[in-house]
Amino acid sequence: MDRYYANGAPAGWEQRYVSAYATMHPWEDWAESFAHYLHVHDALQTAAAHGVRVAGPQLASTDPAPLDSAPAQASGEIGAMLQAWIPLTYALNAISRSMGTRDLYPFVLGPEIEAKLAFIDSLVRAVRV
Repeated sequence: MDRYYANGAPAGWEQRYVSAYATMHPWEDWAESFAHYLHVHDALQTAAAHGVRVAGPQLASTDPAPLDSAPAQASGEIGAMLQAWIPLTYALNAISRSMGTRDLYPFVLGPEIEAKLAFIDSLVRAVRV
């Protein structure tokens, strides 16, 4: 904790942690990752409840992420959740920028972060009743 408060997050933290604060201690990494999982799940449920779907834009892209989102289909495993989540966040960020504001979702979900979210998802699904 002293290292974090003295020096901040280490360089390149964005690839391994969902937030700079998560680099402070393994417990904070767990808490931030779990909170992020809950945010994604809840936001997708809210989008589905309001019929929010993203379909486009039709652009040539080298980005492997799809540009369409069907949140109602996000109730399956973590892969399906993220397939619905990423395009939705692209659209929300584009809208925020059009309004002259910061990105609504400024996070990057690299492979290590996705693995943490998958682990959390497996625990949540193991205890569902």
